[in-house]
Amino acid sequence: MLPAFGSSRSHSGGDNVASLQSPESRLLRAISGESHPDAEEATCTEISAWYLTGMSGWWSLNIITAELPFFVAELPEGKRLGNLIAVCTQVGNIAPIFYKALTRRRPGNLVCAIGFFQVVGVVALAACSVLWRTTPILLLCTVLAGSVGCMSSVTYWAAVAQRPASCVRGMSVGMTLGGLLATGFAAMQLAGCEQGSPRFSPAVFFILAAVIQAGQGGAFTARSCGQTGGQNGQAANGQGAVNGAENCETTKPPMPRIAKFLMAGCFIVYATTYTMPTLMPFMAGHFGSATASQQLLLWMQVLQNSGDVLGRLATALVQGNRIVLLTWMLLLTASFSVCLLTSVYDASLWFSYSFAVFLLPVTCGLFYFSRGLLVTTMYLYARGLGQQQMVQEITENMGFCGQMGALIANFAAFVLVSLWA
Repeated sequence: MLPAFGSSRSHSGGDNVASLQSPESRLLRAISGESHPDAEEATCTEISAWYLTGMSGWWSLNIITAELPFFVAELPEGKRLGNLIAVCTQVGNIAPIFYKALTRRRPGNLVCAIGFFQVVGVVALAACSVLWRTTPILLLCTVLAGSVGCMSSVTYWAAVAQRPASCVRGMSVGMTLGGLLATGFAAMQLAGCEQGSPRFSPAVFFILAAVIQAGQGGAFTARSCGQTGGQNGQAANGQGAVNGAENCETTKPPMPRIAKFLMAGCFIVYATTYTMPTLMPFMAGHFGSATASQQLLLWMQVLQNSGDVLGRLATALVQGNRIVLLTWMLLLTASFSVCLLTSVYDASLWFSYSFAVFLLPVTCGLFYFSRGLLVTTMYLYARGLGQQQMVQEITENMGFCGQMGALIANFAAFVLVSLWA
């Protein structure tokens, strides 16, 4: 994905006022009011708004992914469906690239763009409720849902990076809290049920999810409209200072060395994270009947989302420094290696199903705990690497590197699964 923001010029005399005109600042004010990083503590209302905003970005895709245990058991693609959904998610990267092309000459309105993609998410879920039995339609809906999430990955992170740490943490937790709620819905539907006999149908599952997505989008729109009047007044008051500072450009400072480490870290974390949906059906598929595999995959997803949420919450207790980042990166690599081995080789030859029900979900939980902690810690760390413009550039590049890592990893996984699965 390419960063979808406007001009990168900096004005020494009126930088704060000039930033009021940027699209990312309009997004900030639309969600949480005026943005002055770390000038004051965020209110509970503001943090809650960021929780809801984080949930809305990946909600539609989380819902489709949460239904994967049912799809694997019911659709003809079987275990390959996890890889197909992962690949279609990455195809959604075309949305931010297309948006960047449209806004190359003049900044776009991020509030309108995000509102539009919230509608896309609702449409995708509504279509799934009717046409989920048709795999091509399901995958097309996954592309649409993936485009909603991919658009949020860069824009939301770059925007919230200018808010207090509690807002960064709130939005980060919100992104995965949506996944945990989606998995909770799937557990209510499938837990303890025989294959083909869910407690309620996928149609009900997707309709309820579409209603929630619409509610999230409506809350975002209402919040945005509530800030419009204040934004116009601020823009008018600051216009004179903007014009006076137009010729006072400063030299762009060099990017800190640690920024390259953060970008590489995002590449690795996202590459491994978005390979997991491909691996998990194969990990579960080695054990027992179709019903047993479905239940195992379901509990792997429950621990996956629980670990991700807990990892992001743990950033309030874990001090972010280079040693911490390296330690959790090693744990992420180790747990991913276990998942890779148990997906490639028939783990039922090594241990029983009763042990697998414990080991495999816990391993997934450890991986996603490390992932959640790493992602949030890296973005929190990036906030202290310079002034607003530098932080924005670094966080945009981190998001871009992460999405490219996910795209490359899923392409490689798709080729391997197609050849050898």
